[in-house]
Amino acid sequence: MRKAISLSIFVLIATVGLAILIRTVNPSYHSYTIVGDINGDGVVDSGDLGILGIAWGSHSGDSNYVPAADLNSDGNINAFDFALLSMHWGQRG
Repeated sequence: MRKAISLSIFVLIATVGLAILIRTVNPSYHSYTIVGDINGDGVVDSGDLGILGIAWGSHSGDSNYVPAADLNSDGNINAFDFALLSMHWGQRG
């Protein structure tokens, strides 16, 4: 059990680290007041998470793809975008 928890924590840290790396090297980002504020209401909260959830698993060109939810602008709505949103959860602008 202890190894499984350690592995889960490592995977989470690696995922978040990769998301930060992608965000750092990819200059083609949407302009946000706050990273993760998908709906533009000035706070990263459940409204933004709901939009991310609706777009989850979509790719650029899909009918449910929401460009503002693609927080790392890689053309996919996935765990990297969720990691960025969660890192800014509760922030206000």
